[in-house]
Formats: sequence, structure tokens, C-alpha cells
Amino acid sequence: MKRGNFFTAHLRAINKSYFQHLKDAMIYGLRMIIGGIGAMIHAIFPFLFDTVGSSTVNELYKKNINPLNRDIDTKS
Repeated sequence: MKRGNFFTAHLRAINKSYFQHLKDAMIYGLRMIIGGIGAMIHAIFPFLFDTVGSSTVNELYKKNINPLNRDIDTKS
């Protein structure tokens, strides 16, 4: 393995720069945190945020269709 390859292989596989990936991963992480907090509030107060958990998961799944995931799916 070439030096630095472990750091850049994922970026090449998804065809993004480091900063594009940084921005996207931060947005995904923030959405997961917000969705998770909403789901925890829903657990305590079932009349609040009744679809926030599932809608967050569905939204992120739809956005995450990229070449890396298509490669993984075709190898199964």
C-alpha cells in the first residue's frame, strides 16, 4: 500500500475532495444527531416528533446513493 493511500482511497472511490467530504460528512452527522435527539424526545413524549427518526433515516439513505455504495451492493 502506498503511503497515504489509506487516507485517500475512500475519497477517490466517492470522487470527492477532502473538503467536499468533510462538509458532507459533517452535514450527515448533524442530521443524525438531530434525528436521534428527536427520536429520544419522541420516546418520552410520544405525541411529539412521531416521524422524525424514520424520516431522517429515509432522507439520509436516499441522499447516500453514490458510486461507493453501488460497488458494495453489486459485490453482494
